[in-house]
Order: sequence, then structure tokens, then C-alpha cells
Amino acid sequence: DFGSDAVTGLRNYNLKFFDHYLKGKTDNSLNDDPRVHVFVVGANEWWEADTWPLPNTKPTPFYLHSEGNANSHRGDGSLSFIQPSDEPADQYTASPLDPVTTHWNMRDGPVDDRAVTERPDVLCYTSETLTEAVDVVGDISAVLYASSSAKDCDWHVRLVDVHPDGTARFMCHGALRARFRNGFDKTELLTPNEITRFDIDMTATGIRFLPGHKIRIEIASSWFNRFDRNLQTGAENWMRDEGEPVVATQTIYHDGDHASHIILPIIPAGTVLPAQ
Repeated sequence: DFGSDAVTGLRNYNLKFFDHYLKGKTDNSLNDDPRVHVFVVGANEWWEADTWPLPNTKPTPFYLHSEGNANSHRGDGSLSFIQPSDEPADQYTASPLDPVTTHWNMRDGPVDDRAVTERPDVLCYTSETLTEAVDVVGDISAVLYASSSAKDCDWHVRLVDVHPDGTARFMCHGALRARFRNGFDKTELLTPNEITRFDIDMTATGIRFLPGHKIRIEIASSWFNRFDRNLQTGAENWMRDEGEPVVATQTIYHDGDHASHIILPIIPAGTVLPAQ
């Protein structure tokens, strides 16, 4: 329940938009409305602005850290605004025969799916407990420095709001098939065990991470059945691949030369006022 302010006259706004552009009713005040309307979870407010990204958005890197054991939410993975220096990499085994699975769909909203992070093939990087609110509103992206023992694999990166009671609510998700890391118009297989940079679009979100909460990044190589499995063979057409699935060793790097991170669009407090 996001409060009474979450309810909005979206259908009326849609009708006004179509009347303006399809029926030529240019006197219906559409041009007087802000161009951007976004609901911010946590603040439980609608925000309005004329630009996207929102005014004064500060794209801020949040860096991955660990002592080499970030496997599951019980591991030692952490997040901070400080760049890593000399840190060991994290590894996990990705098996297409035992993919990470999800038992909900997008209509369910930000549900508690922390059970997934019990698995050792899900890396978790969690911030310290927040002492003040952090507003993250806009497009999210991730930069991973990683390698795989396979010729092809998938990367899944998720932004999660961890509540004081341990509830972990997914906010946005990015997925990238390694062969398409430089564009969908060409196939580029991996050189096994070679460190490669992956730029991953995680779409957008709008959330106020509240005091007492934590910010978490989760990394895996499957998210079935919302996303099809990658058999990791490097076959030209993986949808018709009849070869044996390849079990791969995946490595995520976070050191001085390979500072894996997520980029958060942080909004300074009070920058954007809630809609009236």
C-alpha cells in the first residue's frame, strides 16, 4: 500500500493526451502540464518536472566490494561510494540445468523475493544501514568487469531495497546476453576467462531509500522463466541448440583497474517538489 497519493487520474490524462494529438483539441491545457510525472516509492509521492532526467540529477557510482565471498545475502559483499583498490574477485558456478528461478511476474510489484538470494550463484552486495534518506529517481545502469569460462553467458543485475526486517524488495532489473554486449546487430562470443567490460541498462526506477534501510545489488547469470536460459555453448542459434549445456565459472572483478559499479541517479533532497 503506497498511500492515497498513489492514486492518480491516469486514464483522464491519457484521454487528454489523445484528444490533443489525435483530435486536435489544443485548448485542453495539455501544454500547461509538466512533461514528466513519476511516482517515488518510499516518499509515496508523485513528482513532476519538465525534464528527464529530473533537475539536478547526480549520476553517482556505487562500487562493489568484497573479500571474495559475496555469494548469497549471507556473504561479505558490500556497496560504497569509495572506489575499490586491491580486492579479490567473486566467483560462482552458473548451470543452465539449475537456473535461478523467479515465481512471480511484474504485475506483483516490489515483492519480497529474498529467498532467491539464498543461492550461492547469486552474488549480493549490500550497503551499510542508511542514516538518512537517499532519493534515486531516473535511469539506472551498471558497469561490470567480468569473465566467464564459457563462450557466451547472461548477466542479470538487480537493484533491491532491503527493509529493516530483512525484506528485500526488487526495484529494477537489467539483463545482457554477453554476445550482444556491443550491439544486437552483431554476435561477438567471449574469449573464455578474459576480463571484459559489460555496460548494462537496468531501465529506470523511482524510490526513496529510507533511513534504516539498505541498498543491495544482486548479480546472477539466469532469471528463469522470465528470461530464457542461456545454454552457454556459444551456438549460433541458441534456440535450436541441441548440444549439452555448458556449466560455467563466472567471475566478477572489483579492484583498482576493474571497478565494477552501479550508477544511481541521486536527487538532492528538496530538489523536486511533490505534485499538488
